[in-house]
Amino acid sequence: MIKRLDHVNIVTSDLSRAVSFYTKILGLETGWRPDFDVPGAWLYANQLPIVHLVDRHSDLSVGRIEHFALQGDDIATFLSHLHKNGLAHYVNDIPSTDCKSVNLHDPDGNHIEVIFGDMPFTTG
Repeated sequence: MIKRLDHVNIVTSDLSRAVSFYTKILGLETGWRPDFDVPGAWLYANQLPIVHLVDRHSDLSVGRIEHFALQGDDIATFLSHLHKNGLAHYVNDIPSTDCKSVNLHDPDGNHIEVIFGDMPFTTG
């Protein structure tokens, strides 16, 4: 059901500072990002998503990891599995794509996003 880790999403209080750190210090590249309602940046290594930054300066004074994402390969089977196990979840359409994300929480409340579909990733 799960193919790979997709990315780590980090909430930041200073988007430009965070982008600078991840690009200059870690060598990631900025790239394509859907037209979400919230400012942010997607950072890549070898054409693959690594870190997604979200600017939440108005509700958070320090950075934190908001969720981690996995790439899935069969949304119907996965949703059936969640239903069978009585696990609460919600599904989102990802803007500017034909992809969907299934969002759930582990027993400790950690947010997990499972993405279904092929994202149009590019860097540059």
